[in-house]
Amino acid sequence: MAMTDRIFKGSILLVLIFINISLGWFFNTIYPEIKKVISIVDLPNINSNIFYLMSIIIFTLMIINWSIRNSLWKGIKFSLVHYFIIKNLRKQLSSASIQEVNINKRYITIPKIKIKFNDSNQTHGKIMIKNSIQFNSTKN
Repeated sequence: MAMTDRIFKGSILLVLIFINISLGWFFNTIYPEIKKVISIVDLPNINSNIFYLMSIIIFTLMIINWSIRNSLWKGIKFSLVHYFIIKNLRKQLSSASIQEVNINKRYITIPKIKIKFNDSNQTHGKIMIKNSIQFNSTKN
């Protein structure tokens, strides 16, 4: 299965979080020792909390984005059911080759999916999948 745009963007954000935590650790533990050893050059003071704060901000924005995308305000059960249905539909669309593949990009784009439930049990509803010429591809 090819990498989708959501997985690609999420991977980039997780790498940024890891880099910021690593930089925070470096400037909190190793950098002060280097600063003590090298006394010829006056190295600037760098606050490591900035890197930790950037990691927390990125993680918080990821949680907010997930919450909005899966309608967390309607309840945790609703959002988890919504998430797993969308996830399974995206997998099915990807395996059916209903996707946009750009040569310049290293990932695929799957059409937008919306789910509207008719009842509180989330057993009946409508699934709307965006149709576009860009997703209608023919195989040679």
